[in-house]
Amino acid sequence: MIGSRILLGISVAAIFTAITVTILNLYEGTQRNKVMGWRGSSNSAGGIIWPLVGGSLGIISWHLPFAAYLMGIPIAIVAWFAIPETHRSTDRTASDKTDNQESTFRIFRRMPILFLPYSLIFVGNILLYAIIVFMPGLVEQFGITSSFHVGTFISTVGFAGGTTSLFFGKIKAKLSFNSIVLIALLLWSAGFILISQVPFSWLISVSIILFGMGMGTVIPTISVWVGELVPASFRGRMTSFITLFSYTGQFLSPIILSPIETSLGLNNLFMVIGITCVILFFISLIVLRRI
Repeated sequence: MIGSRILLGISVAAIFTAITVTILNLYEGTQRNKVMGWRGSSNSAGGIIWPLVGGSLGIISWHLPFAAYLMGIPIAIVAWFAIPETHRSTDRTASDKTDNQESTFRIFRRMPILFLPYSLIFVGNILLYAIIVFMPGLVEQFGITSSFHVGTFISTVGFAGGTTSLFFGKIKAKLSFNSIVLIALLLWSAGFILISQVPFSWLISVSIILFGMGMGTVIPTISVWVGELVPASFRGRMTSFITLFSYTGQFLSPIILSPIETSLGLNNLFMVIGITCVILFFISLIVLRRI
């Protein structure tokens, strides 16, 4: 079982990076922003649909949810014929060859701003799993114990994020990367502080929607931002770090946050997260003004 999860993780990381680089290579400007938004929206939609599919199949047998992965076979066949190859070694320019002689370390030294998008996606995934892991305990305080209703609360993140990503092209046309980062941090701050203080269960959904909207702008922003910062020959390597920081954040989330929840309680945990997001907002504001 663990071995199969490892293989799945490797495959997901490869697909995530390949899709990002393909979009970056195939499209430019506003069209790239639009398509990257569609990609973020599809990612969120999958986060809503597949748990429902797996849960429905699990009612019949615990084996059947794993059968959902068989969908990868027809998708792979379609992808094989439909996705164009964007790498053409014969078309390399002199600047591309020079860029390729650089090391990843030199890219980071030359562009320290890269640490900002990577840090943002890392923090975003820590917060995402804070909702997934700790939200069921919070809604239980309001008498909501049904797994279906708890799942509905959590899936609100995907719905809000997917809807926002769908309009990323229009959002990016009006806002800079810097502005999107700051707005996302404000949405995260407001969402988690509100969660910690809600007197009614329906307000939890409002809080989750705020966080989801922030994630819906952050995910496509990071992909486009990193793709535009680095040389074309480094897009594969540098976008792979997005996957690394994303899944590292998911893995570390309960490890980092569980001690806080144990010491302070659920409501105070979400308050600490909200205050942390406020601090990150001001740090990002200072850093972005100096760039």
